[in-house]
Amino acid sequence: MTLEASTLRKLRLRIIYFVFVLYMLFALDRVNISFAALQMNNHLGFDAKTYGMGVSLFYVSYLALQLPSAMLIRKLGIKVWLGGSLVLWGLPSAGLAFTNSKEMFFVLRFVLGAAEAGFGTAIIYYLNNWFPKRYRGTAISSTFLAAPVSVVIGAPLSGWFLSFSGAGLAGWQWMFLLEGLPTILLGVVSLFYISDSPAAARWLTDDERGWLTAEIEREHSSVRSAGGIESLRSVFFSPRVWAAAGALFSLILGFTGMLYWLPLVLKQVSKQTDFGVSVLSAIPWVAMGLGMYFNARHSDRHQERLWHVGGGMFAAAVGLVIGAGAPAPYNMLGLLIAGCGIGAAQGIFWTIPLGFLSGSAVAAGLALINLVGNSAGLVGPNVIGWLRQASGSFVQPTLFLAAAMAVGFVLLLPLRKVIGAVAVVEAGR
Repeated sequence: MTLEASTLRKLRLRIIYFVFVLYMLFALDRVNISFAALQMNNHLGFDAKTYGMGVSLFYVSYLALQLPSAMLIRKLGIKVWLGGSLVLWGLPSAGLAFTNSKEMFFVLRFVLGAAEAGFGTAIIYYLNNWFPKRYRGTAISSTFLAAPVSVVIGAPLSGWFLSFSGAGLAGWQWMFLLEGLPTILLGVVSLFYISDSPAAARWLTDDERGWLTAEIEREHSSVRSAGGIESLRSVFFSPRVWAAAGALFSLILGFTGMLYWLPLVLKQVSKQTDFGVSVLSAIPWVAMGLGMYFNARHSDRHQERLWHVGGGMFAAAVGLVIGAGAPAPYNMLGLLIAGCGIGAAQGIFWTIPLGFLSGSAVAAGLALINLVGNSAGLVGPNVIGWLRQASGSFVQPTLFLAAAMAVGFVLLLPLRKVIGAVAVVEAGR
């Protein structure tokens, strides 16, 4: 086995699998509210607007603390930051089990968003410092596969928890409690398991540490030589950063639309039981996972990023149009195409900004893009809730999401020259 192969094998075993589990908990903490809504809304008397507001309040604090969290990542180190974040968000996540009013629901969702702020940025920053560029798309998408897997596994699991009853708790309360406690446990484990950098990794040999450190530094140097963004000030005034942020905003509009409303859509059109809906809801997420996996592998093999992301967004737009207008069962086929397209784009999206961010600008640039992109989680649920209530149908909300995906595809196009410049420098070395 070559030095490169042995190093990458250890990275996969030590980093990817562990981070995958962490990200799965992160994704599950977002999606489980949609399954809780099947019981919680009736139990607590929440209407669509109240539920949409509770979903959105998560994003108010989540977005407000994106940049401060990014600064703390560099100051505290990834090990302390991640471990502390997991413990702090596990507490309100499990605490949602004891919600007894809309005010308490709003407060806990707000606190949960504050605790999770910066987690996505931290994971991308972490992987960027450990994986060479030619393997980065697969590394990132392997982590992001946790999102659809958390639904594929978490949907029937959450549906099963919804059937629980005892100790004075309803099914939705047991679900929050049993899915929140593991996060606290893994937060403590992270403090002892994670290494901050390759130089600090005692589980690599001297030769492996030397090769990996040199490889990562060489690639970061190529980004700088191609005119990459290096200063904190430049991040806020770069058209490249804002174009990427706008594209991510569109992408997350589609993602959150499926995340928070898919079970309610399927409940309306399928007339299934709560458990049946939870199982049916997993199918589009299987398509999302397949899109992530195969698109990332193809992108890494050909070292092409922009069209692999843009093509996924375009396919998602087409799938959403089919899902909105076609009769059953073709509307379900449209949701499968949309899920596959969203997964394909989301899995490797972050390879694009990592192609023009460098040095101290990496954490801040990722945080700003993530902030703008995730503000879709604040806008989307409210717009969808309003359109749903005004029209009495999910057709208009679905077409709104399709239009957003198409706009995101257009926003990516100006970044072609930037990505090409980095490739030229790489080829010259």
